Amino acid sequence: MKRSLLTNLVLVALLAGAFNLGAQKAPQVKEEVMKDAPFLKINYTGTEVLDIEESKLQTRYPGFAIGRTFYDLQTNGSNQNRITVHGSNEVSAVWTMSLDEFNASFPNRGTGYNTYDGGAWGPQPANRLETRRIGWPGINVADDGTAIVVSHVSDPVFNNEVWITSKSQGGAWTEAAIDSDVPDLVGHLWPRSIISEDGKLHVFALTTPVANNGGIYEGVDGHLLYFRSADNGQFWEVKDMILPGLDSSNYTSMSADAYALDANAGVIAFAHFDDWNDITLYKSTDGGDNWQRIIVNDFPLEKYEIDEGYTIDDIGGVDTLGPGGSPNADSTALKAIYTSDNAGSVVVDNTGKVHVWFGEMYVADGNTTDGVSSFYPATNGLAYWNEDMVGERPVTITGALDIDGNGVLDISSIDNIATYFFSLSSMPNAAVDENDHLYLTYAAVMENYTSVDLQHYRHVYLMKSEDGGETWTEPFDVINEDLFGDPSLFAFVEAVFPTISVDNQHLHLIFQQDFEPGLAVRGDEDPVFENEIVYLRFDKNNLTLVENVVSPETLDMSVAPNPAADVSRLSYTLDQEAAVQVEILNLEGKTLYSRDLGTRASGSYTDELNIDHLQTGIYMCKLRTGKNAATVKLVIE
Repeated sequence: MKRSLLTNLVLVALLAGAFNLGAQKAPQVKEEVMKDAPFLKINYTGTEVLDIEESKLQTRYPGFAIGRTFYDLQTNGSNQNRITVHGSNEVSAVWTMSLDEFNASFPNRGTGYNTYDGGAWGPQPANRLETRRIGWPGINVADDGTAIVVSHVSDPVFNNEVWITSKSQGGAWTEAAIDSDVPDLVGHLWPRSIISEDGKLHVFALTTPVANNGGIYEGVDGHLLYFRSADNGQFWEVKDMILPGLDSSNYTSMSADAYALDANAGVIAFAHFDDWNDITLYKSTDGGDNWQRIIVNDFPLEKYEIDEGYTIDDIGGVDTLGPGGSPNADSTALKAIYTSDNAGSVVVDNTGKVHVWFGEMYVADGNTTDGVSSFYPATNGLAYWNEDMVGERPVTITGALDIDGNGVLDISSIDNIATYFFSLSSMPNAAVDENDHLYLTYAAVMENYTSVDLQHYRHVYLMKSEDGGETWTEPFDVINEDLFGDPSLFAFVEAVFPTISVDNQHLHLIFQQDFEPGLAVRGDEDPVFENEIVYLRFDKNNLTLVENVVSPETLDMSVAPNPAADVSRLSYTLDQEAAVQVEILNLEGKTLYSRDLGTRASGSYTDELNIDHLQTGIYMCKLRTGKNAATVKLVIE
């Protein structure tokens, strides 16, 4: 039967056996060796290798981390809306977090939550938001300031449920399950959520597939359902709604996390990136009551069941852009079909036009006796489509880069690609600003550097279009020498699961970072190490990094005495050499005192602040150390 999860497929020259997915269960799969994928030019000339284990003990980058987690799977496909800008220059971010370093079941898994209040990020959270074990959070903030985290409960003691954790301004966090009439033994997982301009909360979630101890719902193994609330999730005016066409007429099963959601300009858009079906857009212009189904990419087989079998004629002939186009391809590659890798993003611009991005992939079912399908992890390409392109094939706008310019990707083989179940360039997430400028982030394999086990690192890139997607800037690698300040180490960073939000000045980015390609909880099943959730802020006009706002604890920053009268002392610690400046600002943001302390080596410092010219009141003391900036409150009496 057709797989209902990302992992229920043949791994091409990677590994075999069962997978530990944390929130998911996967059936057994077998290895199918396809070395030297014909559609990827590879050229192994040797790559530089760094002993990461030694470096990991000596080098951290706490100046950019707003949180940490040992649980390292943020999504199986498309990213949630994990960061949002709201209020007056405030930013909130969430991620799936567990600080259970030595417990592979991660019993304390939950939402990591941090907020930038306009002056500084809070301390890294030490506890999850929820009282129950959850995963897959997305963050929305309503116009009244209510923070709403939509996630799912995945606990063998309880039923699977979409979980709403919310907090009004000045209030405490409250928790509740989404209202649903789906049977308890089926339940829901992997939600996506958004708040539309009319203040309504929209949620899509997948019923629990059979492979996850769920069941068939309305003829579909893993059925996407729609919910809507007009009061921040207290009452659900629409629940368990089945969108026309997103049902058993077109599907026997649906993949986890293979979907994305956005709302703007009176339009709600839901994009579905199923790799063994059409890539589809569902668009509503009446608040979610009615939906139009639009084909983004037409998959040539209808409701295909694995092992059913198909011919080259059934799929319209060989795709010369993919693995089937090579004269050396085997019979399986000749039947490879262009599709997505389940990771995509959707954005509605200010005119109501919908834009879609996804990681490109090829799938095949060459062996019709084994119950599994094949995918090609060496596929390279990230596709873009908008509503002006209805009936046209999506266009490839970027991918993993030929960094050394020799015309090939210097990757020894697909054995050296860490297992995320994505293509070489994937995990897209996009945003649009008030000028209809489009912003895109994604993660891609780096050809130059490998870990000690010869797997290639992934870095996070940014791109921008100022003409509605017609042209794009060159991809900018945010993991670079200027960011980390150490040319010997910056390339040996694994950066994945990027998510962005944009306001009228800045592009805000978070991603997950560690020093080992691949994952611990699925795929490679690497040893469990600490991962950092990194925040970066860019000038949206030219995508250059602006000062990075960190918590005072990051720099061991404090002022004393506080309250103060004529003199106070600023203490802080530098973990590396940096140019240092200090400012005192009033609550309107005006600088009243500024002092350049020069370039200082790593170490601890205390500097005297002359404040006798300032009136009684509350001020902000800002410390800049290179690209980092931290702020503490200073009271003068």
